[in-house]
Amino acid sequence: HNLNTSYKDFVKFCMCIKTYSNNYKNYGKNPGNLLEHMRSNPNMVKKIMESANLPKSIPLKFNNYLKKKGINDQKKLDFLLQCCNNFWLNYIYENESKLGKRWCDLEYQIGKFIDALSFVANNPEKLKTNEVYYNRNIDEIEKIYEKLETNDEQFHKKIIKVRDEMFDALNDLTWVLENYLGRFLNTVTKTNPIIEILPINYLLSFNYTDTYEKMYGRNLKGIHYIHGKVNIDRKREENNLVFGIGQEIKNSIEEDELDYVMFQKYYQRIIKKTGNTYKKWLINDTDNHVNVFIFGHSLDTPDGDVIKEFLKVDNLKVYIFYYDQDALNNIVINLINIFKKDILIDLTNSSTINFVKSNDIDSVKKIINYLNKQEITEVTI
Repeated sequence: HNLNTSYKDFVKFCMCIKTYSNNYKNYGKNPGNLLEHMRSNPNMVKKIMESANLPKSIPLKFNNYLKKKGINDQKKLDFLLQCCNNFWLNYIYENESKLGKRWCDLEYQIGKFIDALSFVANNPEKLKTNEVYYNRNIDEIEKIYEKLETNDEQFHKKIIKVRDEMFDALNDLTWVLENYLGRFLNTVTKTNPIIEILPINYLLSFNYTDTYEKMYGRNLKGIHYIHGKVNIDRKREENNLVFGIGQEIKNSIEEDELDYVMFQKYYQRIIKKTGNTYKKWLINDTDNHVNVFIFGHSLDTPDGDVIKEFLKVDNLKVYIFYYDQDALNNIVINLINIFKKDILIDLTNSSTINFVKSNDIDSVKKIINYLNKQEITEVTI
């Protein structure tokens, strides 16, 4: 849809603010001046953002947001400082070259840190031996170890403190993301011709934005934002965006398993009350066919628990749209991780799961003609 909603777009935007703060020589002495300094130098802000290839409308919206003075100044300053000092954003800035390009790549990286923290908590005696250097999360372990001393009687209290700091930083990152998506997205958009013709009754959105409603304006029977929905008017602590990990936490002993549960998506969906409305759309009905169109989702394991729900339905057809061959390869690998190879082979051989190139409108028209011959319930992800 031409919207700058990708993980890379968001990081570039935050990095521009970080770059500005680094160029502001008084920032380290008086961070409270950063907001006023940026207000006074809109051209410098614009130059930095445009040099990062952000659309021109983004610095325009950002500068307009900053120049309005009032009771929200502290909130604006907090936003700027999080872009500069957030634990997760700083890690991304320092390691951008080895991180991936998708939101799920960042989720995996968060998962690696939590695995590393669990390992450190349960294996303090190994931290000064060579054995730790064979751990796949050695970089993350060493970063955590910088904050700790294994012979300290407060060791486990410090572990909990590090965990809480990481979780607070994740909540702050989610709040920054909500502001970015809600206030600064570019204004030049385009509709997708295939989504325009798909016969959709229900929408399950893993996105935080209401792009589908704005772009297509259809009266659907149901919409469910399973990871929450952007709302810039609510209080910071009422943010309901779900952002976390889906994989099991490695290195954790059984009694410690729930020590890190707050990072899990399923837990956040419960706490933030995003619900399971989509399950009501999937009630088995032997008289109806259920057709699921999956568009723009990598089908990676962090959302695997939800994806599995759609394979429990009778009379099911799933159409997965992919961008190119590399995307298809990754989707198949991800589905193997979720369902295991034998189940996936059965699902594809039975045509329960079908793959469609996302620009192949002729194939989509044939699918729609086929669906029109059935009594159907359409769900789009």
